[in-house]
Amino acid sequence: LKELEKEKGIIVRFVIGHSTTPGGILDKAIDAEEAEHKDFLRLDHVEGYHELSTKTRLYFSTIISTWDADFYVKVDDDIHLNLGTHLCLSSKSLC
Repeated sequence: LKELEKEKGIIVRFVIGHSTTPGGILDKAIDAEEAEHKDFLRLDHVEGYHELSTKTRLYFSTIISTWDADFYVKVDDDIHLNLGTHLCLSSKSLC
């Protein structure tokens, strides 16, 4: 992901909030993985199925204020995004 960011200017992040138990084992595991890979965007949000629309709203407001981009994409974990095809369709200069 870091190579893609450096070479093409494409930023990919795994977006996650926090567990219902702040500082619990799940949050610690995510913190450890983030320290190693630096590829998470942690939202100030408690994860939960009934909180998905809030998470989406918070995600877009956070990324727009963090990165200046031509476009933003949000993909859930059950979706396969063919990044190469998406880039070619959205900008012929990246093909």
